[in-house]
Amino acid sequence: MNDPHVDWLSYRIELGAGILLVDRAPIEHETDDFKVALAVGKGLFKLKSHFATAKEARACVDPFVRAWEIDDGLRTSPGQLRFVYENYGVIDRNPTPGLVHAPSFRAIATVGPVTVATGREYPSVPTEFKWSPTVQTLWGRYEGYKEGREPLAAMAYFCLTVIESLVGKRDKSACSRFRITRPVLRKLGELTKEGRGSAMTARKMDCNLKDHTPCEIQWIEATIREFIRRAGAREADLSLLCMSDLPPL
Repeated sequence: MNDPHVDWLSYRIELGAGILLVDRAPIEHETDDFKVALAVGKGLFKLKSHFATAKEARACVDPFVRAWEIDDGLRTSPGQLRFVYENYGVIDRNPTPGLVHAPSFRAIATVGPVTVATGREYPSVPTEFKWSPTVQTLWGRYEGYKEGREPLAAMAYFCLTVIESLVGKRDKSACSRFRITRPVLRKLGELTKEGRGSAMTARKMDCNLKDHTPCEIQWIEATIREFIRRAGAREADLSLLCMSDLPPL
């Protein structure tokens, strides 16, 4: 090809175990770089910007689909939505006269068992939620906790230190950048300090371990989800996060 251009990328939609996608009205969305349509369990991304290789095109599209997965996981639970890259199509923007090129593509065949228990519709597009390295870091730790790979206190304390490292422990800018009040940060620090949790969940062994109550667990989880939402949202879209906005302790 004289001038290869990636015309489209295709992703397979995977849902959590026992969940079936209810194939109703397709979802369509458009950005500066691509148009996306969700239908028949697929996400088709039609590229508007020029990318010569699939790797370049994916570098543009993948952050969008990762944000989509995380935004959906915050609304439901981790792992309920996955976009699995499948194939791409290439066209020649400057073909040699008289030489006919059929659009080329690369495909990956995937087949797996499906057990249907419940149904859900296509996930809504996260128009105000963006992927970033901070979002990925926070989400990765929270997802690990929800999947049983990491203790509650260690996960939550790490997420707290991520936020504090970005704004400074004594810096009041947490209220301006993430719109999180200091009482919320202090309370999370108290609930994740050494000595809080059980022998299976505490950050460090202590002879006087104090386990978290169900209300405290619910509060910590809700707070971390808010951290992730705020890390991926525009500052102008955020209201101030106060203790009263979180579950009661």
